Amino acid sequence: ISVAGNPWTAFAVAFAPGFLVSLTPCVYPMLPITVGYIGGGVAGAGRARGFALSTFYVLGLAVTYSTLGVVSALMNKVFGFASSNPWALIVVGAFFVVFGLSMMDLFMLPIPSALQNLQPKAGGGFAGAFLIGLASGLIAAPCSTPVLLAILTHIAQRGGVVYGILLMFTYAVGMGA
Repeated sequence: ISVAGNPWTAFAVAFAPGFLVSLTPCVYPMLPITVGYIGGGVAGAGRARGFALSTFYVLGLAVTYSTLGVVSALMNKVFGFASSNPWALIVVGAFFVVFGLSMMDLFMLPIPSALQNLQPKAGGGFAGAFLIGLASGLIAAPCSTPVLLAILTHIAQRGGVVYGILLMFTYAVGMGA
């Protein structure tokens, strides 16, 4: 699909793969964390609170990916090397192994006191939802490398910072949808 003539086509093309990437296995490890956090923050508060927490989660995703768009636009280069670097993948894999073993109760990982204040409670939890969105964007990046590479290449060729932010924001909204 050519997006050179119509920037609106680029936004549609960015949204659809964002949605499809959310169905890939790299996103699955974040589902229990995300659902547990948002679900815990909604308990007894209603749908509006769930929607608000979900919005902050998607905004966290959007900041992660919009930052990639800005860097790509400013550098006029494609920088997918980090997510294709074996060492980066080993670190992410080790992260999942450690947390997976913790989920099987082989050992307990205490929650740092600074993060305990971000737990959802009446009138709070939005900062935590935002941070989980930031982390989800980083964790899902290896699975979305081909899509990100295509979008970031397009942004780098076009070179507009605002365009890069908006295009990557659209991609993140697709993931959050």
